Order: sequence, then structure tokens, then C-alpha cells
Amino acid sequence: MKSIVAKSVILLVGALSIGAQISSGQNNPIVEQLRTQWEASRKQMVQVAEAMPADKYQFQPTPEVRGYGAIITHLAGENMTFMETVAGGAKPGAAERFDQ
Repeated sequence: MKSIVAKSVILLVGALSIGAQISSGQNNPIVEQLRTQWEASRKQMVQVAEAMPADKYQFQPTPEVRGYGAIITHLAGENMTFMETVAGGAKPGAAERFDQ
């Protein structure tokens, strides 16, 4: 369980730093709108991750679906992959390295 929480936090911090690198030096209205939307989504994602107590990250409503922590980790990995793609550094399928 601690592994999932740690991965989630690391991925969120990584996505934030990549997003900050992408946002520097650009003054385009489309980029500004996308940055605003991304920032709102990022904040919401962090709030969702923090809302669940760490000891509940293993929660699975049914055995067929991912647990809460696995979903948070997956979303953070997808976000990181998206930001890497925008920055020109992602490889297809990079987010799968975080899925369990």
C-alpha cells in the first residue's frame, strides 16, 4: 500500500515539474487556455488523491476492477505521459510502466 501512495506522489510531482517546464516562455492564448485547464485538473487530481486516507488506498469495490491507489497511480502516469508527449520526450506506452 505504501508503494502505491509513494508512486502516486512521485508521479504527481514529476508531472508538475514537466508541466512547469512546458509552460515557461509561452505567450499563446491557446497554450494559456490549456495551461489553465491542466492546472485545474491537476489541483482536482491532488484533492482526490488526498481525500482518501492512505490505509484505504487498497479499496476495490469488486475484485474485477482496480483498487483506488492503482487508479490514482494510473491517472498520474497518464498525466505524466501526456506532459512528456507535449514536451517531445514521451514514448508510446510510457504510462504502462506505472500500471500494476
